[in-house]
Amino acid sequence: MRKKLLLFIIPLLLTSCSTYDESVVFNAAQEAVNNLQEITYSTYSVSVTGHVGEFTEFNTFENRAIPAHTLEDNTANRSLGLAAPVVIDKDNFYVETDDITINTAYFTYNRIKDRLTWAQDYYSYLQFKEEGDNLVFYCERVSKNVSIYNVITDEFMGSPFYSTVTWNARYYLSLTYNSQGLLIEERILSETPVSDDDRLSVDYTSTYTYL
Repeated sequence: MRKKLLLFIIPLLLTSCSTYDESVVFNAAQEAVNNLQEITYSTYSVSVTGHVGEFTEFNTFENRAIPAHTLEDNTANRSLGLAAPVVIDKDNFYVETDDITINTAYFTYNRIKDRLTWAQDYYSYLQFKEEGDNLVFYCERVSKNVSIYNVITDEFMGSPFYSTVTWNARYYLSLTYNSQGLLIEERILSETPVSDDDRLSVDYTSTYTYL
């Protein structure tokens, strides 16, 4: 059972960054994706630490099959917290095409960008880096509403009641993929909490393990 909560904290003023060139980020990411290794795992599990406001429990996944990673809309290829891609590869990352029947929103690059950035925040941008064999997509100081899925907010008839919590803040957001293009961590951190009280901030990390 799900419900959706809308929570707010006050975003602060943003700073400017006028030298950003998305093509540099995209080209570096695409080259790294083109060099990903073959997937050797079949299942994954997810654990979560941290809090989303007052909520500290989450609906997690265990021994879930690694989803198909195609250009079609695939709700199985969604992460626990942000509904970002669990699997990226050269075939689903970004494809140059004139086929108008293909929905480019399903490209994993576009979905990562949508999850981490906000088009109306003109001063924060999608970033990419490699850390060892890992591929890290991130956005710093982005001011937006973030929807965080699978948050246990209550109990109903003895069972956890999990919800989608939408929280407005300025965030550090990141998605880290391993050398096989499998998500290993998603990070959601409100960077400018209005108080030291955890109930007024978000500090969420989900960790993915593969077998």
